[in-house]
Amino acid sequence: MHHHQPGQEHNDAAPDIICPIIFLLEILSARWTIEVLRELFIQPTRTRKFLTLIPGLNMKTLRERLKMLEAYELVNRKVYSDLPLRVEYSLTQKGRELYEVLVSLKQLGARWLGTDCTCPFERATSDNASGIHCPGRPAERH
Repeated sequence: MHHHQPGQEHNDAAPDIICPIIFLLEILSARWTIEVLRELFIQPTRTRKFLTLIPGLNMKTLRERLKMLEAYELVNRKVYSDLPLRVEYSLTQKGRELYEVLVSLKQLGARWLGTDCTCPFERATSDNASGIHCPGRPAERH
């Protein structure tokens, strides 16, 4: 199967046709991608903060995932000239287009699992994080 690479121009004369659903699922199914996007839907996030918010994620994998999301133009990387150097990631407009798709997937998955998951995806615009129950995210400490 042909894997579309970011930045690769689509050639109508290409013999292999990519299904748009498979194209998106290949991006989203990379390990830790959903968790990284979840945090970015909540708020712009500094590099090391991802590691505290996503248990089990290591720096090497995080950098790979962020680089991939940047290549697909889903994430912005902003470097601040503070000392020590500070890097913050946020969603692009293209990245924010995934919101409704991910919420729909989450709702369907919760229904099939019979779980009561009040995912941060659905509360991304709320300043009040209390009451969120997301099994994949550590509890907020206030």
